[in-house]
Amino acid sequence: MLNGSSLTILILGILSSLGIVCLQIYALAIDYPLNIFTDSAIQLNWSGILSMIEAGVGSAVLLLCTVTAMPYLGVVNIKNTTPIKFATIYYAIMALTSGIISVYRLSETGIISVNGVCKRLDGDVGLVCPTVRFRSEMTIETKEDCVFNAFAESHSVWNKAGEPKINWSDKEMYDKKSQQTVFDAYKAARADVDIDMEEMTLYHDCWYWGCDEICNDRHTINIVMAYASAGVSVIYIVLIIMSGIQARFDYKEVPDEDQSQIDIPDEDQSQIDIPEVESGFRVELPSIPPGDPIPQGSSSDNKGSTSSDNIRSWNFNLRM
Repeated sequence: MLNGSSLTILILGILSSLGIVCLQIYALAIDYPLNIFTDSAIQLNWSGILSMIEAGVGSAVLLLCTVTAMPYLGVVNIKNTTPIKFATIYYAIMALTSGIISVYRLSETGIISVNGVCKRLDGDVGLVCPTVRFRSEMTIETKEDCVFNAFAESHSVWNKAGEPKINWSDKEMYDKKSQQTVFDAYKAARADVDIDMEEMTLYHDCWYWGCDEICNDRHTINIVMAYASAGVSVIYIVLIIMSGIQARFDYKEVPDEDQSQIDIPDEDQSQIDIPEVESGFRVELPSIPPGDPIPQGSSSDNKGSTSSDNIRSWNFNLRM
């Protein structure tokens, strides 16, 4: 008989882990490399780092469900549930890790929080993603709208003719090597500048997280990975519940009956047919009217004839 719990754990584990692993491999190895800027030690790609962690977690879940669920597919009454109990603990660790990553992704992309890098407007102008600041007052519909200078205090001069502008759809503008160009635009837009070029904010996070759907190529993949991380986290929680329930049903072996205590009928007794007596059946003895003599040969009390008297009478008649 097929073990339904093990089969469900195996199917959910393989589909979810393979899905997230394939997604992260596609993002990192094919279309969205981990490091695209000149100084990767400073310009960290946190979205890509989280993808590497998720790929590792997914691989661990794939291995775990294969090792602890597949051997029990045909076993309904599992004698040793220790491996399943350990698997439950590991599922909990994987679910916690995936949950933290999914919350971080959902927050940074602005899906669940206004304090993420793609939604935050509080703080100094230089600390806010240029496209996020620009969209707070303007609209971006095409790539041409990505050319502006939003460092000025008033949005009325963000597209002012003659002012130096930055093309924020060009990923080179997010690189450290373009820090001087960005700083020049910052100085031209503001009357009072109290920082130098080395202190100018680097906006690589805005590109890596794909904060703008028009200006940043990584917007769609980051949204997909955020929802995928959340979905996989929910599936990992389901694996915890199912594995925990399965681990609670410990195997209890039924002891064999003691053969010495079983009454085996004799051969002769087994051949005797004992009629069944219907419920309520009663045997009535014939009644003797008062004063009638007891029939000859019947056993009675001490007043009746005994068997010895009958024998002597028989002998006497024979001699006659």
